Amino acid sequence: MNPQLSRYLSLALWLLLLAAFWFYSYRYDISLKTMLGYGVNFAAQHPLGPLFMMLLCLIRPLLLVPSTLLIAAMGFLYGVSWGFIYGTVATLLACALAYALASFLSGDGPKVGQQWLKGLKERSFESILLARLIFLPGDLVNYAAGFWRINLIAFLAATAIGGTPGMLVGLFAGAALRQEGISFGSAELKLRYDYLFVAVGIMLSSLILSWYLKRQQALKSSI
Repeated sequence: MNPQLSRYLSLALWLLLLAAFWFYSYRYDISLKTMLGYGVNFAAQHPLGPLFMMLLCLIRPLLLVPSTLLIAAMGFLYGVSWGFIYGTVATLLACALAYALASFLSGDGPKVGQQWLKGLKERSFESILLARLIFLPGDLVNYAAGFWRINLIAFLAATAIGGTPGMLVGLFAGAALRQEGISFGSAELKLRYDYLFVAVGIMLSSLILSWYLKRQQALKSSI
């Protein structure tokens, strides 16, 4: 099959999947919170729950569902420690999938924004690291990296490091709701404010670190 035709067909199938998912949720008035609640409660009662949650994280980029919801669910189900392990593996796999999809659909890559693209390719690690630290939308970063085919190793390494603060913010936020015997979405949930304060502290620290790194990068460029 012609490579270009194959890309068009893949794009059409992806858009069809997106449209079907969001139309179904709209048609039957099922919110993301409700769907996530079903998934979390299923995972909580099933011995293969962690694999199920990781699978949801893997297919999440294809449906453009916010990653923070699933990471918070990991924290709710498994706490910060195990949630971090499961979430990191699932996130890296999901990022690699989004990267591969965008790389495949891009063909030879776009010819616009050459100056910005040059900087991204020459400083792939730093650019992705800063994007993660300032909490840019994860899917936007993933698809942009694949679309412009930046170095995959640098992309995954920067994602693993720079994505850690965002991962911890989501996990602590989810763990703040965690209580034995109470299901996700229950009205009986009560916040653990100490975990919530930790999440806010990590977020602020990440933003300050990104500002510092960006400032250092600007100083090096001016020398």
